[in-house]
Amino acid sequence: MLGSFYCEPAAQLSQGDLLEFAPHVYINVRGNQNHGLTVETMIALPKDEEVPVSVACQSVRSLVVTPDCEISHPERAQNRVVVCPVRPLSTLSREKQGDAKRHRIAHLFFLPRHGAKLEDSIAFLNQLTTVDIDLIRSVPKIATLHVAGRRALDAQFLRWLSRWVLAELSCPQCEMVFDPSMLLPTRAPDDP
Repeated sequence: MLGSFYCEPAAQLSQGDLLEFAPHVYINVRGNQNHGLTVETMIALPKDEEVPVSVACQSVRSLVVTPDCEISHPERAQNRVVVCPVRPLSTLSREKQGDAKRHRIAHLFFLPRHGAKLEDSIAFLNQLTTVDIDLIRSVPKIATLHVAGRRALDAQFLRWLSRWVLAELSCPQCEMVFDPSMLLPTRAPDDP
């Protein structure tokens, strides 16, 4: 499976790209780190225009989550791409590492090691950041998820969003057993 989990980075930015770094933003409102944002100031923000605000940001390894069709047609996503942070599996407690590797923690997506470029890692699906596509288009890539990796991402992302687990199911009519995740339309990064 490992051989089909990753492939060489695609020439164009695509879903499943593992980026060396991308900005990760978290608006913290605890203590003195609220960056001037309160319920009152959020209510006062203009509804139809963007205004700059001060937020905390760090540069972290990231996984591109935005589907390829939105990346190739940037007007659909207003030139924005969604990424999530990727951290080493070792950042989790020992008790959680096994569950994360078996995708038993819904908001974590396990990324197996990839040569010397990537140690066993986890993508935090519940920590999404929207980034201007031009900011990350030329960021160095570690690898790109291949078909098996994209299917695993789709299944885990769906599980996190819906708590619906894609596992073997039996047809109530004919009792045939099938794996619905194998039926997901998944594009290889090098497909046209």
